[in-house]
Amino acid sequence: MKNKKTFLMLAAFVLLGLLLSCSKKENQSGQTGDAESGFELNFEVNSALLGERIDVADLEFAAPRGWSSVPEKIMEMMRKHAAKDTGKLGMIPEYAFSSDNGSVLVISRFIHPNQPGAQFSDWAMEVGQTYADIREGHSTDSRWISLNKIEALRIATNDIRTIHLKVLVNAKEPVSIDYTIPKEIWGSVKDTIGSSLGSLMRLDDK
Repeated sequence: MKNKKTFLMLAAFVLLGLLLSCSKKENQSGQTGDAESGFELNFEVNSALLGERIDVADLEFAAPRGWSSVPEKIMEMMRKHAAKDTGKLGMIPEYAFSSDNGSVLVISRFIHPNQPGAQFSDWAMEVGQTYADIREGHSTDSRWISLNKIEALRIATNDIRTIHLKVLVNAKEPVSIDYTIPKEIWGSVKDTIGSSLGSLMRLDDK
């Protein structure tokens, strides 16, 4: 139990670091899949790979199976720290999950989403560019994807130890879905990540 609590705390701080650090290359694609990048994903849903379902904005989404939700006490701590970022790209975490394999997932709303009437694509590109600039020196790949006909910008970066996927989703209030995966296990979990993203749908479409 003690080890699990320690792991959750460490995962929470990783998530917090991702939130506070965010918020070049641009390849647009109308493909549903992600096969042209170095971070290949298949968004076909395998229900056996899916766990807890959550609602955020006007969307429903499933976390990977076996990933544990971060305790509310830690979530409150993360929200408190994240709220200090009052900039245009600041985010507040709504949900967070962690896995025993060292992977983490955070789903956030933006404090200052795009203005009414503004194009989501323009706003998402600005967020994506800011994120890429902050992570200068890391390999970065951005492309448009379609998740059950929901427009999203997928930004992938990697360093020596991790692969980070940030997915900006066109919702009633734009949502950021962030996965951080240890690089050495990417091949064994990418189907789970793809299935999780593929589970995204609008609540009105249920």
